[in-house]
Amino acid sequence: TRMDASTGMKSDGNWGWRELKAAENNYRLEKLTVVAHRGGYFEGVKENTVEAIKRSVAAGVDAVEFDVQMTKDGKIVAIHDRDINGSRVTEMEFKDIRNIDEDIATFDEIFEAAKGKVKLHIHIVWTEGKDEVVIKKLADFIRTNNIVKDALIISFYADDLRLMKQIYPEVKICFIFEPKELEEALNDPAKWQQL
Repeated sequence: TRMDASTGMKSDGNWGWRELKAAENNYRLEKLTVVAHRGGYFEGVKENTVEAIKRSVAAGVDAVEFDVQMTKDGKIVAIHDRDINGSRVTEMEFKDIRNIDEDIATFDEIFEAAKGKVKLHIHIVWTEGKDEVVIKKLADFIRTNNIVKDALIISFYADDLRLMKQIYPEVKICFIFEPKELEEALNDPAKWQQL
């Protein structure tokens, strides 16, 4: 990793300085926002768990980012990895997941630990072809709990974000660019502004 002295930005070699400088010039923060990635990292505490969220809230973060996917029986759970003990999360029922790891939380449990305290950055990681069901469930939850001002939906998949905006236009979204997509966006910004 190298640091560009003129911008203060780091590069791991995947992004060039031109892309980082363009990103810096197009995105100015009025206030630094502290986000706990995967709920937060604390010694002895698993990521994407209620305990991680509670510790991050106590530490004073502005937002918690956590990964979500849907189980076979339709529960939205906070977990990053696609598989647990060699089985796909999307092909398992929640009770079986909980039997393997009691710390894996439902979206409802994460929400209860965070509501009214921090913003929620909800990262959709694996939908396994059930994009519409997952996104509708998240949109319904956000609407029902009146948290549109506190929620941000994140994805590597532009189609998921477009679908979210169709279902619930007021929801804020965040598209995570891969380096190739970032280059395309810098060369043709109008294409990506339609998200």
